[in-house]
Amino acid sequence: MTRFIECLLFTLVLISCGTDSDHFKIEGRFRNLNQGEFYIYSPDGGISKLDTVKVQDGEFAFETPLQKKATFIMVFPNFSEQAIFGEPGKTAKVSGDASHLKEMEVSGNEDNKLMTDFRKSTLNNSDDQIRSNIANFVKDHPESIVGIYLVSKYFIRTANPNYNKALALLEILANNQKDNGYLINLKDNIFSLTKTSGSKLPAFSAFSTSGNRISNSSINSEVTVINVWASWNNESMGIQRQLQSLKRQYGGKLGLIGINIDASKKLCTDAMRNDSIKWDNVCDEQMWESPLLKALGIGGIPDNIIIGRGGKIIARSLNGGDLENKLRTILK
Repeated sequence: MTRFIECLLFTLVLISCGTDSDHFKIEGRFRNLNQGEFYIYSPDGGISKLDTVKVQDGEFAFETPLQKKATFIMVFPNFSEQAIFGEPGKTAKVSGDASHLKEMEVSGNEDNKLMTDFRKSTLNNSDDQIRSNIANFVKDHPESIVGIYLVSKYFIRTANPNYNKALALLEILANNQKDNGYLINLKDNIFSLTKTSGSKLPAFSAFSTSGNRISNSSINSEVTVINVWASWNNESMGIQRQLQSLKRQYGGKLGLIGINIDASKKLCTDAMRNDSIKWDNVCDEQMWESPLLKALGIGGIPDNIIIGRGGKIIARSLNGGDLENKLRTILK
């Protein structure tokens, strides 16, 4: 009986200490946000799909099984994002003002402390200054998964990606995180993107919002543009409208395929209806975790790929003006 009581007390102590050793938990409280919700996903496999977290009386909690370190991305209603770095047996504590999300505090392990310190130190910096700081961060902390997130956000998932710089930084990280399969795959994908000029479009297959199957064999126009957009991203919506105007001018010579990264198919179809977008668009409601984005090596918004006959990549990741000029030159 004495042994049983000892075991029971030990179990109760473990429970009272917080999250068990094979789970990760996020607990938070927001000022100026009584009720609401946000999305959460994991680019490196912490969870397998997009999830929704409810905020009640300013507080929220999220818990998931976790066997190794992982990155969790919180996406708020204004589509700003916050990275939380998970670790088995740990609880991340989040606090902040909902009207000043950039100043959010995250604690709970060393990676979250590193990210919070980095964000605070670069709060008023330009993007160029932030990218310079990221290079220094990676060299100082090559063992941290925080570096992977920062390289992805500022060198890959951006309107003007720098794949060569991203690759150089990912190689530093990979040399110090040899068991990180996600990092190795990301590095390999970025390496392929540095060699895309004149290469063929990778094989892909998906279904549009209207149920049409889209694949490499769907690309049969003289020139086709695969365009990445979201209803909340003004620049990408502007490119959609440019493409719509070009489509009216060039007709069947210009093929268009859209990839929408809204969290809800309804947001996508509402935007299509409001802008009278008639061509096929894919919205699988998985945001950046979309298998189609991964297959095509796309990590930014807005983003685009121009494809010629035979699936040859002509150009990619052009801004709106360069994209229009390129198409007019090809189609004249």
